[in-house]
Amino acid sequence: MLFARHDDAGGGIGVAGAALLLALAVAKGREILLHYLELKHAGPGWRSAMTGWLTLLSGALLLVTAAGSLGWVGPH
Repeated sequence: MLFARHDDAGGGIGVAGAALLLALAVAKGREILLHYLELKHAGPGWRSAMTGWLTLLSGALLLVTAAGSLGWVGPH
């Protein structure tokens, strides 16, 4: 959580930290889907769809984080 922290002085490390944190979350989510929910036995379309969904959600979260850090949205 310290990596994703917002700083008043630009917040560049916050966006990079959030990207690292979200990449780890996607990797962990994929492992959970494949092994614990046993999607490794499902068709390749399901695995790709679930991985794509996780990546899409993480990308949206990163975009919102970047927008807030760079001052595109929020209080000015």
